[in-house]
Amino acid sequence: MRYFGVLILLLSLCRNIQAQATWECKCDYYSSFDKKSYLSTIDSIVGKIKLNKHEVVQVIGYRAFAAATFAVIVNRNNIMKAYCYNLRTKKYKILTDNRINTWLQCLVRDSSFIHTAKSDPLRMPSHDYGFFVSFKYPSVQLKEICNSVILSNLERPFSTCLKESLDFFDELSK
Repeated sequence: MRYFGVLILLLSLCRNIQAQATWECKCDYYSSFDKKSYLSTIDSIVGKIKLNKHEVVQVIGYRAFAAATFAVIVNRNNIMKAYCYNLRTKKYKILTDNRINTWLQCLVRDSSFIHTAKSDPLRMPSHDYGFFVSFKYPSVQLKEICNSVILSNLERPFSTCLKESLDFFDELSK
């Protein structure tokens, strides 16, 4: 009986360790834009924007029930250019104003949050939307960060700036 109790304890510990080692969050939201086509669209657009294969671009976007937008940000001649795409309306804009610099600096300042945003087995999964972020795309793949992870860390600068990106993307779609 003692061995059975130890076995149950070990199984529960292993399950907990595996959940903590999971790198991605588990986002259970439904979207009209499936994840695979969303990511392949980003890949094809990044391929068209990059001037050479060694150029580093930053990709920030979000996907929800009836929305899918992203921005590909490139630094050319010390000017930040954001190529913003709305997959629902099939519209895009190219921006080069100072808001991009301040927004990006705000995100990069707390970019360590991306590496610490893991799924928490005690936290509810996000059912509304998720963000996709990579500061060195395509060498660093896009990381999906669920809204529930952002909500649990609202005091972080990264969370605040990522939430501001929703307003940024909504403004672009007008």
